[in-house]
Amino acid sequence: MQPMIIRLLAIFVVSGIIKLILQMTVGGPIAVVLGVLVDIGVLWYIYQLLRRYGYVDLKRIMLFLSGITLISILVEVGVLRGDLGNLIILLAIAWILFGKDGLWGGRRRGRNWF
Repeated sequence: MQPMIIRLLAIFVVSGIIKLILQMTVGGPIAVVLGVLVDIGVLWYIYQLLRRYGYVDLKRIMLFLSGITLISILVEVGVLRGDLGNLIILLAIAWILFGKDGLWGGRRRGRNWF
């Protein structure tokens, strides 16, 4: 599981560097379109990568990553401000970690407390 997480983090870092290089070299609306294509390509590559693992809840992870990608695209296009997009992403991560059926909080499946 850990090499997969490291690979996912590396994919996100490399895609961010590619988008930054595109904005510095190309610029303008073409860089925005290419950045959106990079985001969609990263989402497709992560789907292909996670599909190999049978123990991963692919539907839940892809729904979360699709939401983050949508927020990233909206920030890149200019519909959302960058700080608002970052706040939404941080709230989504906090919900995954501490919310209902989260990693560190909420109810756990299979436990009957009452």
